[in-house]
Amino acid sequence: MQGQANWFRVLAPDKIVYAIHRDTKETKRLYGVLNTHLEITGKPYLIGDKCTIAEIANWNEFLALKAWEERMYQRPVVENGRHVPEPHHREMFKSAEAKAAAERKAFDTVRDLRDKGLHE
Repeated sequence: MQGQANWFRVLAPDKIVYAIHRDTKETKRLYGVLNTHLEITGKPYLIGDKCTIAEIANWNEFLALKAWEERMYQRPVVENGRHVPEPHHREMFKSAEAKAAAERKAFDTVRDLRDKGLHE
């Protein structure tokens, strides 16, 4: 859902306001469900006391999920996997300005690739 929201918000050649609003709202709702689940269960991971594929599929900024994310980063296997094929850029995101600049660069790159593909 977040991928769809990002596509319509940033990359789609035509801005469809309804799609942007719908997908962004649904993404926030789904992350809210995950956040509430972690708060209510008090468990460290989405499926209880162990790390599963559910952990890998969900990354975001909600408070309980942020604590979960930090637990994930502390797992050696996750940390090692984040640096394949090259070091991860997480450290760049420590400031809002650095995060915004990295996001702009990523979106510009994807937009350029998309536009190139549309014209070939």
